[in-house]
Amino acid sequence: MARAHDREAGFTVQWVFALAMLGTLAFVGLLLLEEEIQAAQEGAATLTLTGEQDALALRTAVLGDRLVLVSGAEREALRSELLLTSDHILANHLALTDPEGTAGGHLPAAVAALYFEPPVMLDEAVRGVAAESAALARAPDAELTDANPHLQALRDGSERVHVAMARVLDAYEAETVSSVGLLRGFEYWTLGTTLLMLMVTGLFVYRPMGRRIREEVGRLEDLNATLERRVANRTADLEARTRALSRSNADLEQFAYVASHDLQEPLRMVASYVQLLQHRYKGRLDPDADEYIGFAVEGVRRMQDLIQDLLAYARLGTRAPAPVPVDATKAVAGALRNLEVAMREAGAEVKVGDLPMVLGEEGQLVQLFQNLLGNALKFRGPEPPRLQVRASRDRPMWRFEVQDNGIGIAPEHHERIFVIFQRLHARREYEGTGMGLAICKRIVERYGGTIGVDSEEGKGSTFWFRLPAVDQPVKPAEEPARPAVDHRVEDIV
Repeated sequence: MARAHDREAGFTVQWVFALAMLGTLAFVGLLLLEEEIQAAQEGAATLTLTGEQDALALRTAVLGDRLVLVSGAEREALRSELLLTSDHILANHLALTDPEGTAGGHLPAAVAALYFEPPVMLDEAVRGVAAESAALARAPDAELTDANPHLQALRDGSERVHVAMARVLDAYEAETVSSVGLLRGFEYWTLGTTLLMLMVTGLFVYRPMGRRIREEVGRLEDLNATLERRVANRTADLEARTRALSRSNADLEQFAYVASHDLQEPLRMVASYVQLLQHRYKGRLDPDADEYIGFAVEGVRRMQDLIQDLLAYARLGTRAPAPVPVDATKAVAGALRNLEVAMREAGAEVKVGDLPMVLGEEGQLVQLFQNLLGNALKFRGPEPPRLQVRASRDRPMWRFEVQDNGIGIAPEHHERIFVIFQRLHARREYEGTGMGLAICKRIVERYGGTIGVDSEEGKGSTFWFRLPAVDQPVKPAEEPARPAVDHRVEDIV
């Protein structure tokens, strides 16, 4: 196969060389053709001057005949015109015969012989006509008769020039026929060479090239078909894995929901009996027994909190309902009502800015704000909590911020705190299940938003999240109601 390609390549190189030779010959032919065309153009200019000379010579004879017949002002005008015609004849003659003239040096040999060789001697005749017409124009009025020798010489010279010019035209015609034949020959040569080049190019250059192009196209089509099959197989494999992963996630969420739900009943029973023991036998047993019972009660309470948070997290994994416009101001007010006891105990101050309408679900938005505000109340510093809730447009979303003056979070933990069951502090320092911010993250991402935190340790925190905007005017914040009902604060990270 390689040898065949080598032979074909060598054969193609030879024909390319042959084409180059043919192209060179065609180029030479075009140069010669251009020279002949230029010579033909110069001959046409010479022929024009020759015809003009014939007409001027005849005109001098006519002007001379009229000059002897008129008198007065008309004669003077004819004298001037005859002198101008004489000068014109001489100028044209120099242009034809002088090597520095317009056509000088380009006269065909046959024409040059008529000008300068006997018996015609056209050069002598033309100069004689010019001289005799000038002499007649300057002759005194008394000598201007029909018998004037200059007039006789002018008549004879004009006739001689006219006859000679006819022979010049015949010579030019013969030369033109020869030139036309030569031009036609060059035309045929160029046309034939061009056709031969096209034939050779088509047969020995483009044909092998086209065959190689078709082979390459076929190879590329095979590669493309192979790639398409691989992509289709890979796509099918990814789709199968995606379906398997979706089933696995659904099974895990279902398992978490069922397990959490089914664990509540025995846990309630354990909690009831442990609390009964605490109520009936507190102070009646030794101090160690009271401490052990307290540990049991606290463990049961933490287990209940953990199951409740796990149930909430599992419910968020189900298909989200269609988002509807939700008033963020009302959602914050609901969260503050649920946190009123914790806020009063901490001495917290909350400032709520103008909040917009967003797309989501009202209950989940209340839970989102409640978790973030409760988080700020829990991880407060030595000073009373100062909280701010505000929003700004970040097209096509709204960006919400919950800012506090708490203990802050080190930058290396900014991502970790949104992972389920992640805690940064011991349980004896801050209570909680480690699921509050994970629930916030799932709520926000459920509606196509994002969540994060900007914080440094000891400098407070600003939790932010984005939710889809609704084309509604921003509503002013409302003062939240202060009900007397005491609600449990959600345990946050």
